Amino acid sequence: MKRGLPVRRFICHDSHSSPFATMVVRLRTAKHHQERQNHPLDAVATEKSRMIYWTPRCLSIIMVMLLLGSLSRRQLALGVVARQQSSAPTYKTIRAHVVHRHGDRTPITPLLDEEYWRKTLIRDEILDKIAVNTKVLAPADTNKHAASGRGPFGKLTELGLLQMIKVGGTLRERFTSEQIHARLDGAKLFLEPLGEVHPTDLQVYCTNFERTIQSVQGLLVGLFPDPSSTTVNRISIDARNTNWMIPDPQPRQSPEQSDLEKSLSSRPHILEREQDLKPLAIRATKALRHLLAADAHEISFGVDGDIDNEQSGSQQVELQPLGWNQLAEITKCLSVRELLPEGIGADMVEKIGKHAAWRWFENLTNERLVHLAMHKMSRAMIDTLMDDDSKRLVIWSAHDSTLIGLLCAFRLQMPAVWPEYASSIVVELIEASSSMNGNEKERFVRFSLNGEQLNCEWKGEPVMDMIPVSMLSGKIGSTNGVASIETL
Repeated sequence: MKRGLPVRRFICHDSHSSPFATMVVRLRTAKHHQERQNHPLDAVATEKSRMIYWTPRCLSIIMVMLLLGSLSRRQLALGVVARQQSSAPTYKTIRAHVVHRHGDRTPITPLLDEEYWRKTLIRDEILDKIAVNTKVLAPADTNKHAASGRGPFGKLTELGLLQMIKVGGTLRERFTSEQIHARLDGAKLFLEPLGEVHPTDLQVYCTNFERTIQSVQGLLVGLFPDPSSTTVNRISIDARNTNWMIPDPQPRQSPEQSDLEKSLSSRPHILEREQDLKPLAIRATKALRHLLAADAHEISFGVDGDIDNEQSGSQQVELQPLGWNQLAEITKCLSVRELLPEGIGADMVEKIGKHAAWRWFENLTNERLVHLAMHKMSRAMIDTLMDDDSKRLVIWSAHDSTLIGLLCAFRLQMPAVWPEYASSIVVELIEASSSMNGNEKERFVRFSLNGEQLNCEWKGEPVMDMIPVSMLSGKIGSTNGVASIETL
C-alpha cells in the first residue's frame, strides 16, 4: 500500500466542542520532505515525533472527525442522551432554590466620614427604576436589627447593585433558557435547565434590610432583562420572615438559643484562642480609632455578638476593642477600596476575617444551636422542594450568616473561604429516571456554592454528592431529638 505524505503538526481547538474535536496532525509539503529525507538527523527527528503517514482513506476519516468536532456541545450531548437513555439514568432539575448574599455594602459600624460612604450609594432614580415592577411585602413589626445600619451605613453600593444584576444574568443562563441541553457531570448525565421561567413561576423571600431588598431587585433585573415580562406581573418580595432567615435575630427566637450561644462561646478552647488573639483586636481597633464614629462600639451582631462587648465592657471605652465581627466587616470594606489605615495590612485583614469566620463555624456546627437557629428556614426549603405545586424557582435574598447557617444545617462541606458579597447557594431538586427500571424515578437534592458542588456529610452516612430528598427530609426533621442545653 502506498504511503501518503508526512504532514506538519497543527492543532485544532474548539472551546465549544467535545474532546474529540482536538486533533493533532503533522503536515509537511512534498518538497520539504524531499529536502529533508537525506538529512542525518531526519531519522531521529522522525522517530521522536512518531510521524504518521496517512492514506487517502485515513484522510477522509479525519475530515469526518473534524466535521463532528465542529458540532456544538449541545448536539454532541444530545447524542450522548440518545445513547444512554436505554441504560444509565438521566438526571433532570425539577425545581431550584437560590439563596444569595447581598452585594457590596458600606460598613455596618458607623464611621466618621459619612459623606464619603454616602457617595458610594445607589442614586435614587436608579433605585426607583429597579423597584418599579416589584412589590415589597413588609412586616408589621418595625423593629430593626442592629446590622441594618444607620444613615449611609450597612447599605448596598452601586458596585453591589452591579454584582447582583450579574448574578441575575448568570441565573437566567442557567435556569431560564428555552432550550434544554445535556451536560455530563462526572458519570452522571444532567438535562438542564428548568426551561423558560416566567415571573409567575417565581417566589421571592427576603430579609427586611434595605440592602437585601435592593439586592434582589437588582438580581431580578438581570434575571428578566425585558421589562415587559414583569410589567403585567409585578413580582412580590416577601420580607416578613427575617427572624428565621438569619441565625442571629434580635431578639433571638428562644431563650434557649441565647443561653446556648453564651455557653458555647465560653468553652475553654474558645476563651483560650480569644485571649491569644486579643492583642490583634486591640492593635486593629487602635489603628481604626480615628475613623470610628462615637457610637461605633454600640453595634453588636453575630451568633455570639453580645459576648464581645460583655467581655470587654470593664475597660475604658477608648481602649475597648471592637468585636471580631465588626473588625472583619470594617477592614473588608476599607480593603476593597484601598483605604486601610497605617498599621493594618492585608495579612492582618486575613487573620481577622479567618478568626471571625472560625467563631461562626465553631458555634453553628453545634447540632442543637443550628437547629434552633436555622431549622425553620431549612424545613421550609425542603417542604417547598417536595411540593409539586410549588414554584419552580425560589429566590432567598439574605446574608453571609444565612449561607453559613444553611451550610451547617444541611451538613455540607465547608468552603475554603468565607462567602463573598453576591455569593449564592443553589439547591436543586433532581429527578433521576432510567428505562431499565421501568421508568422508575427517584429524587435527590444537590447543593452548590458559587457554581462549585458541595457534598453532604451527615454523621454516620457516606459522603454524598446528591442526597435522596426523602433522606434529607428525615435528617432535617430528626434534629428535633438533639439534646437540649441542660444535657451539654
